Amino acid sequence: MSPQDLIAEVLGTDVLTVSEIAGRARMNEMGAQSAVRAMQKRGVVIRIAQKKGLPDKFRMVVRSPA
Repeated sequence: MSPQDLIAEVLGTDVLTVSEIAGRARMNEMGAQSAVRAMQKRGVVIRIAQKKGLPDKFRMVVRSPA
């Protein structure tokens, strides 16, 4: 299972920070950060900005069936 598949499974419908994703996926934060950024570029994950000084959170993009 690729890191991106694992992160997609961990995220599900939750909104999590990279640290939380790394903890749930049992991977280091650098690996989780890299995979989340790649998924964000592909449009699979979106970033939800937090208040200043707090880490950003991420969630899966919800697509309606066509």
